[in-house]
Amino acid sequence: MRKLLPSVVLSFFLFTSCYSNKAPEAYQKHETLAIHETIARFDGLRYKKCMGRTSDCPDKCGKSGEIASFTILEYRKFQKNGKYGDRQKQFQVQLTDFNKKPLEGIYPLPSNIKKGDKVILNWNHDYVTKNHSSYPIYPVIKIERLP
Repeated sequence: MRKLLPSVVLSFFLFTSCYSNKAPEAYQKHETLAIHETIARFDGLRYKKCMGRTSDCPDKCGKSGEIASFTILEYRKFQKNGKYGDRQKQFQVQLTDFNKKPLEGIYPLPSNIKKGDKVILNWNHDYVTKNHSSYPIYPVIKIERLP
């Protein structure tokens, strides 16, 4: 029995080290699929309430909030680096969360913008892989009201 105890302890140690509850290492791959530089018309803000059926909806899922809508009038520059990222006729960006609190890392609208104003609207179509999930993101690079 005495000779069996060290091997049981060692086996337990090896088992627990292989099956720890530590999260997997985060990794990220970021690829720009297309660059959009446009002249657009600001179509206004609207509040969108997520109607998903998860326990986080509508207030914690991240899909509810104020949405700014734009109609693309012309492209000044368009660069497509692969198969995905076609030209757009419409573009929307979420600015706030469920409680109308501004989202972090989102390019703000100009303070003097009104519905119908023309703007310079630039964004990228990026593809991100993070923590074993892959998805597109559309970061806005510039929103500037034209005179």
